[in-house]
Amino acid sequence: MDKTKATRIGRIRREGSLRMFSTFVKFGKFLLILLISLIVLTPFYWLIVTSLRRTKDMMALHPSLIPLDITLEHYNKVLHNVNILRYLLNSSIMAGTTTLLALFIATLAAFALARYFIKGAAIATMGLFGTQMLPPVVVVVSLFTVWLRLGIYDTLFSLILSNLAFRLPVLIWILLPTFETVPQDLENAAIIDGCGGWGLLFRIFIPICSPALAAGAIYVFIFTWNEYLFALCFTESISARVLTLGIKEYFGQHFTDWGGLMATSAILTIPILLLFFYLQKYLVKGLLAGSIKG
Repeated sequence: MDKTKATRIGRIRREGSLRMFSTFVKFGKFLLILLISLIVLTPFYWLIVTSLRRTKDMMALHPSLIPLDITLEHYNKVLHNVNILRYLLNSSIMAGTTTLLALFIATLAAFALARYFIKGAAIATMGLFGTQMLPPVVVVVSLFTVWLRLGIYDTLFSLILSNLAFRLPVLIWILLPTFETVPQDLENAAIIDGCGGWGLLFRIFIPICSPALAAGAIYVFIFTWNEYLFALCFTESISARVLTLGIKEYFGQHFTDWGGLMATSAILTIPILLLFFYLQKYLVKGLLAGSIKG
């Protein structure tokens, strides 16, 4: 009896130790996640806080973490700046058009590569992905010459084509595994019911692969919206300038308008953050789609 009781007590102690260790591990993970979140979110917090300060408070030697005197004067000034509004419109047109074109072309390409026998498709696919090994700066001079000779230099069209060339291969890479996992039996059943190629694409593949399409759209839009190099090299007039390049106007030779800079940066950043947080579930589903077959 005493031996049985001692065994039970020992088992209870071991279970208690395991529970304590498990709690300690969970607490450690929580602290690690909290630390990483603070490191990531601090710059965005400081951006928003600074944009709400008065100019005299920005120059304080020890600025407070929480602004006591909040003002919207910087946002009001930005929203009444005709040039900034023009840059915002140009960024929206560039990112939106690039995303729609990339989705359309990449969907057709992924569908063809996944479901049709194309001679040399493997080599073409590898070459397509190989373009991502080159940084954009390598082709800037070549693209500059091409756009200049085509007469589209200093236009939004040159930015759309440049971004499309670099975003399209990655988008095809995101969509291709998902298109390959669509059951062959479902495709055969649709063909028997009279579906042709376009019917298969729009009635079967696109609804099933919508998470991957959403993930790809988010990727293309965010990277195009934040693009700077092509905008710097291929535009020079106000009519074609985008917001990432227009921010430079706040830097003067003798003075920097920190309030306007922070307010414009917030306007540039907040929509992307909201879009990402709202659609992040589709981003995760899209990136995981195709990893498991069946």
